[in-house]
Amino acid sequence: MKKRLRKHYFNMVEIALALAVLAIGLSSILVLFPVGVNANRSAIANNNLADIAEYMMGYLRAACMAKWIAEAQGAGDDTLSFLNDISSTRPSSIFDNKGVNLDTDCKNEITPSGNLFYEEGEFIFKQVSGDTVDFAAVIKVWEDDFNEMRVPSVDAGGNFVYTDFTKPTGFDNYAKAFCVEISWPAQAPWEQREKRIFRQEFFNEYFTVP
Repeated sequence: MKKRLRKHYFNMVEIALALAVLAIGLSSILVLFPVGVNANRSAIANNNLADIAEYMMGYLRAACMAKWIAEAQGAGDDTLSFLNDISSTRPSSIFDNKGVNLDTDCKNEITPSGNLFYEEGEFIFKQVSGDTVDFAAVIKVWEDDFNEMRVPSVDAGGNFVYTDFTKPTGFDNYAKAFCVEISWPAQAPWEQREKRIFRQEFFNEYFTVP
């Protein structure tokens, strides 16, 4: 004689408990998505910061060397107005309060790759993948008008040392120091952006003691 199987159905309490467990599990998983997105953005930013700073410092060094070569040859520096536009204090612009509109504010492209623009006295960098902007930053450049520096030299024993040096009169073109501030995301006002500041000194290889 076959034993008859009895069917047991889920009741409402069991279904409610199952849905509660499922909701808790899904909410725990969904919480990780913003963390992953932010971590991905931070990784992209950290990868880009060093490259952007290096590119800007190379750009500044090239401009300084071109100016110094022209001066050593007795030529003018009419083609080097970019350096003349750099102030000795951190510049401000209209993008500080309202952020950058990446569609309308990026007009003056200065690189063949199309990711660096010069607007309102500062630079805008944006990295684009397809139609999506992965990273956008505002770059401010100003000259550090300093009088004291450490100059590399070789002592009597042939050792490489650094000597504290104060620029006397007539040594203004002996060296230049620039500060580069990178703040992101460019779309946000300045107070809401993350920021990094880089500084580098360039020495005039063509300098002659007056």
